[in-house]
Amino acid sequence: MMRKFEPADYAKALEIHQENQLPGNCLPDLYVTDVRGEKILNPLFSIRAVCEAPDGRVAMMAFSKIQGELFLILDHRVGTPEERWQWLLEFKSWVAHEAWKQGLDQLTAFVPPDIEESFAKRLESMGFQRSPYIPWTLNL
Repeated sequence: MMRKFEPADYAKALEIHQENQLPGNCLPDLYVTDVRGEKILNPLFSIRAVCEAPDGRVAMMAFSKIQGELFLILDHRVGTPEERWQWLLEFKSWVAHEAWKQGLDQLTAFVPPDIEESFAKRLESMGFQRSPYIPWTLNL
């Protein structure tokens, strides 16, 4: 049986996470502190679901977090490389602030391997971290 996640399920989520000996970042931040200092369900998770076995035991849980996928379209014919780099630094800060104002807590850029080779050092210098996980996409 599929059902919505309830706050009482959190302890089971922790138990399953620990039992599977998963890294800490494999347990999503399901709760955040609001402006009043109260713990609330993280609104960035649009899906919080539980799958129960026929006997009522929790078999699995799934969570879907709203994520900002970042795209950059850059015209190499405009400005010098130095100017473009300075503009990119400023633009990244502006875009990050706009995303934060909309409630996002991270932006992700999916970089093709042939571009990553030449752009990785710049991404790192702007604060991006290469994910140790390989993304798999389900197109709906």
